[in-house]
Order: sequence, then structure tokens, then C-alpha cells
Amino acid sequence: MKLTMDKVGRIVVPKSIRERLGMLDGGTFDVSIYGEGVQLIPHGRTARLVTEDGKLVFSSRTVVTDDDVFGLIDSLRK
Repeated sequence: MKLTMDKVGRIVVPKSIRERLGMLDGGTFDVSIYGEGVQLIPHGRTARLVTEDGKLVFSSRTVVTDDDVFGLIDSLRK
């Protein structure tokens, strides 16, 4: 999908993508350079490592379903 940036650096994320990812109007996002592109993640959805019972564990508020995982695997196979 090709998007166009306006003069002040804005792009419009298509509605179908916003809805699929739960991106809400007025939401805040974390942006970072990712390879030769940009990675945009709704703020607060980034995973982090925390210590529980003396062990380092993955922690995230984002729920990942089996359908999410299988969808990702299928998209990478194409």
C-alpha cells in the first residue's frame, strides 16, 4: 500500500488498518526507525521485560490470540 506524506509530515493511516489494529482518534503512538522505514505502535502497547520472582519475563497489556499468531505466520509465507 502506498501512502503520501503532506508538507508538514503527516500521513493518513487507512481506516481499515486503524480498525484492525484498534487505533483510536486522538491516540498517541511510539514511533521509531525500523530498518529503512518507520515503525508506529500505539503508545502503551510495547512489550517490556520485568523481573518476577527473580526471573526476567515478558510483560505486555496487549492480548495476542491464536488467530493473530496464525495470521502473522500465513502473511509471512506469502
